[in-house]
Amino acid sequence: MNQSTTSEPLSPQNVTPTLPQKSPMARVRTGVIVAVVFLSALALGGWVWALMALVAMAQCFEELRKMLLVREQTASRIAFYSAIIPLTILAQLGKVDWFWPVLMMGFTLSCFQWLFKSPKRTIADLGATLLAMLYTGFLPLHAILIRNFDLQQFATQPFWQQTGVQLLFLIIGVIACSDIGAYYVGKAFGKHLLSPELSPKKTQEGAFGGLIAGLLFGLSVALVINFPLHHAFILSTLLVICGALGDLVESKLKREAGVKDSGGLLEGHGGLLDRLDSYLFSVAVAYYYIHWIVREDGIAKEWASLLSQLLSGY
Repeated sequence: MNQSTTSEPLSPQNVTPTLPQKSPMARVRTGVIVAVVFLSALALGGWVWALMALVAMAQCFEELRKMLLVREQTASRIAFYSAIIPLTILAQLGKVDWFWPVLMMGFTLSCFQWLFKSPKRTIADLGATLLAMLYTGFLPLHAILIRNFDLQQFATQPFWQQTGVQLLFLIIGVIACSDIGAYYVGKAFGKHLLSPELSPKKTQEGAFGGLIAGLLFGLSVALVINFPLHHAFILSTLLVICGALGDLVESKLKREAGVKDSGGLLEGHGGLLDRLDSYLFSVAVAYYYIHWIVREDGIAKEWASLLSQLLSGY
């Protein structure tokens, strides 16, 4: 028997599907449709924005779940949706203090499934469920919280004058400009690879160019919306770093799954997770930086109160 005809066992490295070529027109058409849907939901805000966020989280979860299944790791749909649906409602209502009890409920349900579901789940399945719950659920939820900043105060204003819209424009613009700057600077001057194992095309020079582009955009928008410049500098830097982190995290997930794209939902662009990976960590970090540091609200007040109590004892 000819050994060359012997089939190889499937592995994450040789199961990469053959994807259709991404035509420029398909990319443009899909990009326009996505932009219209996104801008419409952003302008309407409220429950429309929350519903769009929920649909996006569900799609990202399904794409992540398929990638994890390649490694025989099963993320529980029941645990994910039982936590994310109520969390979306709570986020829209501004009930941030209720987040952790709901996440604990999801964790508890995941543990029950791990212990008792037949055939029994493994510890890897439990880890996959928790990863999916946090990565494609909890993190992007903060886009709802940001959209609702000062909503009651500016509810009667045109949507482009509302605080949440302006902040999301700053966040999205910084990351988008960073990606564009990194691409062109890396293409023109890139010589030193940033992380060859995770992303063989990203360079240190490109990363620096992306940082400069993101900072320039962030500072420019801050001048227009009266956002403190020193905070805009710090926040833009954090956004560029977190955007790169999100991109590398998804690159590693795809590499381990042996796939080029997370899915095929967006013609010419791959999966939705491919398009949102840079924003998952960024929106959460942006929310807490603005809420805690810029506005000195939430935990920042508790820190100040605790420090005052400690100092009063001396």
